[in-house]
Amino acid sequence: EILVDFLNTFLHDGTPQIVSANLRPEEKTGDNIHSKVIYFDVHAKDNNGKKYIIEVQRRAQDFFINRSLYYSSREISSQGESGELKDYDFSPVYNISILNFVPKADWAYDFYNVFSYRKDKSFEKLTDKTAQILILLPLMNLTSDELKDRRTKWCYLLRNAVKLNKEKLSKLKWTDETIFEKIKK
Repeated sequence: EILVDFLNTFLHDGTPQIVSANLRPEEKTGDNIHSKVIYFDVHAKDNNGKKYIIEVQRRAQDFFINRSLYYSSREISSQGESGELKDYDFSPVYNISILNFVPKADWAYDFYNVFSYRKDKSFEKLTDKTAQILILLPLMNLTSDELKDRRTKWCYLLRNAVKLNKEKLSKLKWTDETIFEKIKK
């Protein structure tokens, strides 16, 4: 219940709600013996069948963006039967990454970012079959008094989890909301 609430908080407006999430240490091999092995942290599905890959990465990693694109691509391509997708219709795959680092040194984005396929000038959406959601915890610098919505509250908890014990957590005004009560327990 806590994981589903967390994930639904980070989906952008208009996205169907996630109804199931599973911690699945899963191994997937590539198309040949030399292909990489992939481990997914969490898999989730929404009420329309969209698939979500959720990954938590604490330490900086070179080529993280390419790696997450690779993970999403493997999940999309695995939906074909014998390497074929009828009319290339497949369940969408979104990748939600919670990072304790900023992937590129020159990025100055907000802590919550959605990247998708859009036209350069008009920003017209090309497809809703995939998106990358990046939650960059080092850029989440709000104080507990500045938290305005569920998204900022979750990020505050993640960013400060090591410092927050039950006593400090209880002092936060907003933690009496039902889901945060469950987290305290």
